[in-house]
Amino acid sequence: MVKDQEYFPVATFALFMLILAIYPFSQMNISLYSNIFGFTPAHPQPWTIVTYLFIHADLIHLIFNIVFLLIAGLTIEQVLGKWNFLTIYFGSGLITLLLDSVGRLFTNVSFSTPLIGASGAIFGVITIAALLRPFEKVPSLLAILAFLPLMIQLYFTLTSSNIDTLTLFLSAGGIFVLIMAIVIMFITPMPLILLLVFFFMSWSVIISLRLQTGISDLGHVGGVVGGIISFMIILMSKDKKKETPEQTKQQPNAS
Repeated sequence: MVKDQEYFPVATFALFMLILAIYPFSQMNISLYSNIFGFTPAHPQPWTIVTYLFIHADLIHLIFNIVFLLIAGLTIEQVLGKWNFLTIYFGSGLITLLLDSVGRLFTNVSFSTPLIGASGAIFGVITIAALLRPFEKVPSLLAILAFLPLMIQLYFTLTSSNIDTLTLFLSAGGIFVLIMAIVIMFITPMPLILLLVFFFMSWSVIISLRLQTGISDLGHVGGVVGGIISFMIILMSKDKKKETPEQTKQQPNAS
């Protein structure tokens, strides 16, 4: 375990700066960057397994991901260290790719459409951060960003001329969740585990509305699964390291 008072989140800060630095260049020609560095299931390139995590479609996509990267990264690095944090981050990103590809079998998303963005990896690290420190306090103004995608979706839904009864009902439920979350945020600082609950509730409404076919629903689930798998591997490796010295001590010296 890393001492909180003495530790600076090197890996989190490095990822943050790299994502931030790449964004303005990618916006010069997002289509070109997506085709070169995004992960395309129809013809995958080895480097895109990593590079797709650093390309973001727009400013909202970017802000949402880097804010939660900072929140989750700081927590995980303080508890597990930078290498374990990177293992969880990139492990979440890898499983995101696998489940996104599976999800395309059941949707109308083409296998030739590149996947970009760190959202799946962010889902993974924010899940592990909440498991490690469920009662860690999160600033309310940052926590409200968990609902930024939901706010955008609700706006486009309610201003649509082709809204049906089910969509209207789901939108009303989304508004209720949003108001409830905002009230709680301003009454008291929000624990990380509660932020995670609202985070998933927000995306559940988005998935139910299914307005943006470009959002990888199953890919986000893959991020959570990848984070948990990576975390389990880290725990098992730690257990093996603890067992090895004990077994060495019990072995008699050869004569």
